[in-house]
Amino acid sequence: MLTAVLTEVCLLPDWPQLKRSGAGRRDLLCFYTTIIHPVVEYACLVWHSSLTAAQSRALESIQRTAMRIIYDNDDDYTLPLILAGLDTLESRREQLTKRFFKRSVLPESSCLHYLLPERREASVTDRLRRARTFKPLTIRTVKYHDSFIPYCLSNFD
Repeated sequence: MLTAVLTEVCLLPDWPQLKRSGAGRRDLLCFYTTIIHPVVEYACLVWHSSLTAAQSRALESIQRTAMRIIYDNDDDYTLPLILAGLDTLESRREQLTKRFFKRSVLPESSCLHYLLPERREASVTDRLRRARTFKPLTIRTVKYHDSFIPYCLSNFD
């Protein structure tokens, strides 16, 4: 995935040339949000929970570079994000994952609902301070532990 993203981001060195040709901030931001941002977020619901910290930093550096080019700001990363109306890529991935889980996996009418473990009895969860809706999963491998369902159950349940 990172290879595809970095291939797409090879367009970033051409940005100063776009700026010299008269493209304004609005045009550059439009270019970023329509061409590069979708590539960086493509299928993030699947791989977000499995990212290492280094991979997450590498993805974030793409947006950081774009914001530095668009807003001519070398020091601060948060101010250009506020001006552009964007979130960090990590928080955006987290929001998308949570929304997908709540809308497409949790409802009992969902075709993905069968992936979830059984629900706990209300008599048990009523007596707990931090009650989990579902019974704990038996996880035997790190790969499964980092996958979508266990990640969502531990963070959004």
